[in-house]
Amino acid sequence: MRKAAALLVTTVLVAGVGLVAASPAGAGEKKQSKFCKALSNFDTTGVGSPTSESGAKKTAKQLKKIRRAASGKTKAALGEIIDAYEEIADGEGPVEVFANRDFALAAGRFGLAAVKCFGENLPDITLPDIDDLPDITLPDLN
Repeated sequence: MRKAAALLVTTVLVAGVGLVAASPAGAGEKKQSKFCKALSNFDTTGVGSPTSESGAKKTAKQLKKIRRAASGKTKAALGEIIDAYEEIADGEGPVEVFANRDFALAAGRFGLAAVKCFGENLPDITLPDIDDLPDITLPDLN
């Protein structure tokens, strides 16, 4: 279960970077940080499968570009993530590498920083009032 959760975190991480990279760079009124600009330039087209040896090597190379623009804890988290992808590029199994607690923490920290970049360009989202939603009943399975 722990290995599956780690693989899920990794999948979300790569997908999240792809979403941020696909977001329009100049859509917000705020000036983008160096980190957010570097993240938006992440080239997902040439990476392939980040869990293959060649894909992990390409992913690590792209993440190093983002790390140069990062600072503080985000930069340290990217270092941990890059180390993990380099281990995979050297032949380690992705499930074992991604099951590492330090990798999961680093992926979470990086993911939060990426969401902050992506969130700069999102419109305000409102949810309907709970009282306006229909009642939902499930059938009895007995």
